Parts: sequence; structure tokens; C-alpha cells
Amino acid sequence: MKIKSLIKTAVLFTVIVLFGMKSLDGGDCVRIYGEFKLSDGEIVKGYAHTDRLDFESAENDLKRFLHYSYRDVKAIDSITIFERIDTLSAIGIKDYRQHCDFFFLASPIEKVRVIGYDDWEGGKLKNEYPCETCNQKEYLYASGGYSPAIITELDKYEIEILKQAARLNSFKTNYGELTTIHMVSLTGEYSQESLEKLYKEISINLDYPKLKMKLKELGIATFRIHWQA
Repeated sequence: MKIKSLIKTAVLFTVIVLFGMKSLDGGDCVRIYGEFKLSDGEIVKGYAHTDRLDFESAENDLKRFLHYSYRDVKAIDSITIFERIDTLSAIGIKDYRQHCDFFFLASPIEKVRVIGYDDWEGGKLKNEYPCETCNQKEYLYASGGYSPAIITELDKYEIEILKQAARLNSFKTNYGELTTIHMVSLTGEYSQESLEKLYKEISINLDYPKLKMKLKELGIATFRIHWQA
């Protein structure tokens, strides 16, 4: 199975290179909004991600657009649909390269649907957007080279507070080589310095799930971001 997967990946990469197709760099993406008709007749409205820019193909066949590469090679067997996406405006990060405030995006897990290829018939493309809130003007659809593009580990209560415009005290720290942990004081009880001190005190003997649970009890929202090398 692993050998077949490696061969499939190698073929896809070779095809893209040989034919010079317009493709985004690794980690970049386009967010589309559409209507997705399931095989049982249900219509789900929401957002999905792709690295394709040939939107006319999406208008002709949305199902093939999301599951196949530019050269008609099937790439994935399921898609993730976000029925709701919120901008975490309370913890903006200054992007000095692009001179704008960068904000993470989040969706409550109950608003996330994973749809298998055989479980839906297709749908309609309604609109397309960048995958992040801080984009280069000359390359609208670039994302920041991080994952997840949409944070799903925050609950509805945390998202409701974090999407407010008022800035909240937060602390960011490295967690391994390419991962950062972000802690945000939801009540204003903790300063950035006290969040840092608290993290150092309680993270020594706790793995991430237990650390997150402990911080949640203290009114602190926590999430992880994985950055590309």
C-alpha cells in the first residue's frame, strides 16, 4: 500500500512538472464556498480548500475539481467542508513582510463535515477566497505555509470570545521544531508574562492534551499551529 501511494505521488509530481501546469507552492491554497449535494439528497453549504486555480473547471464539475489534480489524476478520496469559519481577531500577529495584521481562522468541530467521494454527487461553486487574512496583493490566493488552515480544537465559547475585535493577552512558545503553542487569556486575568510563567510551571510533566485541559480550567484557550520548513 505504501509503495502504491509513493508511486501515485511521484507520478502526480512528475505530471505537474512536465506539463508546467499553474500550481501553488506547498502549503498554499484557495478557499472556495459552495453548495455540496450529497448522494442522499442533502445539500451542505460551506467552505472547502483546494490548490487549484482553474475555477472554470469547478463550475463545470465541482466534484472532479476537488478530488482530481490538473491532469485528471485522482488525488484524494474525501473533502472537508467547514459550514462556519470565524476570524480570531482578538490575537492578531503583525506580519512585517506584508505590513498587515495576520489572524488565525477557526471553526467549531460540530460545523466540520468530512465527505467521502462516493457520498456526494457534486455541487455548485459560489465564490473563492484566499486561505488566510493577510495576503500579498500580487498573489491573492497565497496562504501562510501553516496548518491547520482552519483551527478546529477550540470550542464555540472560546471562538466567540476570540473573534471579538478587542485584543486579548496571549503567549506563544515553540513546541518542537516546527510547532507553536498559543495561549490566550479569555478573561483578562493573565498578562503575557504570567501566561509564560504559568506555561513553564505546568508544562513540565504534562503532554499537550492534559496541558490544554488544565489551561482550559483556568480560562485560557490553547491551540497548536504547525509551520512549514
